[in-house]
Amino acid sequence: MYVVFVEYIVFYHRKQDYLVYMTKLKQENPTMELLESADQEGLFVEIWREVSQENFPIMKHNRIDNASSSNSELYEMIDHSKSQIRMWKFNQTYRIAF
Repeated sequence: MYVVFVEYIVFYHRKQDYLVYMTKLKQENPTMELLESADQEGLFVEIWREVSQENFPIMKHNRIDNASSSNSELYEMIDHSKSQIRMWKFNQTYRIAF
């Protein structure tokens, strides 16, 4: 299982629409976390926990592909002229005693 980070910049004039959209998404996916940069307004990071190896490519395709009907509304709120959608997947690590 992976932890996935999704980063992008939302248009200033679409921020309220975006927050409404993400509130609905959060209700459907209670483990998803949403963070906004304290230094750069409109820069958001989604944190998804326990994403499987099988689901990651699907998730990545749905987030990055603007033709995807499942997230076209979200895609239109992102300011692609400033930053593209970026995604990273991380493995869980365990504390190692030195």
